[in-house]
Amino acid sequence: MSTTAAPSGESSLSLVYTDKAYKRQRHDALLRERGLKNGIQYKAVRNQKLTDRQLEFNRLVSSLRYTIERTFGGQKSWLGAGTARYVGLAKPHARHVMEAIAYNLKRLPKLYVDSEIEKLRTSLEGQVCP
Repeated sequence: MSTTAAPSGESSLSLVYTDKAYKRQRHDALLRERGLKNGIQYKAVRNQKLTDRQLEFNRLVSSLRYTIERTFGGQKSWLGAGTARYVGLAKPHARHVMEAIAYNLKRLPKLYVDSEIEKLRTSLEGQVCP
């Protein structure tokens, strides 16, 4: 779990979303210490079910995380992302940037067509078609 520091030295993040694997007291304490809101999903423990409020919280966090996780899933399946083949940080970072560029280029035709269809739809709105 990491945060990016703003120029003033304060964290630029206000809420941290992660899955149940990171639900630990030390992570909760670390987030409080850094002044971040806790978005870690709740995890049921033995013989103790989650409350309705905790289940609803998990559903909300899941729906937000899903939009981001599918991007990483696409990069992994299309480009083999997720494996660092270099020592250090510079080369893996450069690889990740190149994978992000390739992922966006792969999606570009569909995004362009969708935007053109939406423009056409809004321009034809209210017109009667024969």
